[in-house]
Amino acid sequence: MRTLWIQLLILMMITIVHIINSQKYGDWNYFVFTLTWPPTFCSNKKCKLPPGLNDFTIHGLWPSIWPGKQPTNCSAHSRFDIHRLQSIRNKLDYAWANLLNYKNPLPFWEHEWYKHGQCGTEDILIRNEFNYFNTAIELKDKLNLLAQLKSYGIQPNNSVVIEKSHFLNVLKQAYNVSTMVKCKSTHRKDKLAKLAEIRFCYNAKLQMIDCEFNYSHENDQCKHTFIFQQFNS
Repeated sequence: MRTLWIQLLILMMITIVHIINSQKYGDWNYFVFTLTWPPTFCSNKKCKLPPGLNDFTIHGLWPSIWPGKQPTNCSAHSRFDIHRLQSIRNKLDYAWANLLNYKNPLPFWEHEWYKHGQCGTEDILIRNEFNYFNTAIELKDKLNLLAQLKSYGIQPNNSVVIEKSHFLNVLKQAYNVSTMVKCKSTHRKDKLAKLAEIRFCYNAKLQMIDCEFNYSHENDQCKHTFIFQQFNS
């Protein structure tokens, strides 16, 4: 009986902490920030990458409903206007590149804006289109993900097999939160999946929080090991 009460108390404390950390806007209360690894994305696609690209790129900044759903009833309905992003356009072209054709990023940005960005503007720290895209760039810059991984001895290498548990532990040490990874097997002959995405969670105050769940029902192929694929030279 005492053990049960202790477990209930711990569960209650976790819930209280989550409520404190998750100010709610509309019908959502936290963000999932997803970074894509271009070599894996392009393994089975014809890509046109920005010249010199050698880093993770932004997939999206997604308002979400705890523990892992996407909102469907957002109050904002502002149209996407590329002119609002002119001052950060050069940064966006690389940080949030359309990997299929870097010269034509607008369809990708429009998609992310209408599916996720409009909800994001309900956050008082974002409020508008410019801040939504600029916030994502700032989050990426602050994470400095590739350099952080390198500092722990993890670099892209087609010949090195990485343990998923070790990789997640490294991210935990680097950022002091639990994260999510997604892998893909891009060819039938692949014996190991390849790192495709890394996802970080933030509360509505844009403070990092633990991702303690599987964000979606995607067929994630990160089982126990994977390859951190190199860029083509």
